[in-house]
Amino acid sequence: MKMRNLIFPAALAGAMLISFAGCSVTPARNAETNVSSEATNMSTSEVPENIPKTAMMPEQYSITYEIESAEGVIHTIQKTKDADGNIYFHSSEEEMLFLADGNNYILYQPDENGNFLTHDPDTLYNATYVENVTEKFMEYAEKSEDRFVPGMESTGEQVVSGRECAVYKIETGAGNFSVTYQFCVDQETGICLGWEEGKEISGHKLEADGEVFRCTEFLTENIPSLTLLLEDE
Repeated sequence: MKMRNLIFPAALAGAMLISFAGCSVTPARNAETNVSSEATNMSTSEVPENIPKTAMMPEQYSITYEIESAEGVIHTIQKTKDADGNIYFHSSEEEMLFLADGNNYILYQPDENGNFLTHDPDTLYNATYVENVTEKFMEYAEKSEDRFVPGMESTGEQVVSGRECAVYKIETGAGNFSVTYQFCVDQETGICLGWEEGKEISGHKLEADGEVFRCTEFLTENIPSLTLLLEDE
């Protein structure tokens, strides 16, 4: 069974397609930003005030980010949790499947052929271990907490990956140099779904110094069982 870059086996992918076939069509999106073309500008007072102060992960989810480094290198990071509490994590550096066993987990990793295997089924990993090895994902999800930085303003809302988001922005700099940070926060969960950085000097745009990212998938229901990843193609 092979799996790379968020490509589920046929059985798992098919189940997802069936589950979401009846969903309503979202507004047309810009192919480069995955943001609705019907983004609405709002005054600060109109932005919902009931957004969770911290990122609240749904009971089940599959969320993927596309990240671009300051050097222009693009990679993805994904974390999925099914209804049984099983967890799948994939980044540019590693790929792991944690299957729940009581309050703990058994770790599976792909071999050279992409088949998930466990090297020691008697070794159990607790939730803290899983959180630690997947913490890079949460670094992106929790960027939403930057909206409490002094000087940050809410500027409107956008639809990102089918999710209603509030948009926040802050501009800093001195003289003819300015830096602008803008990001989108999912209104239901408080999870950050996009981060942009803009730099200008005397009106001329410069390259960003840090990572920018956007959410390319955000699913919160009918997640197929991750145990399907153990089945041969």
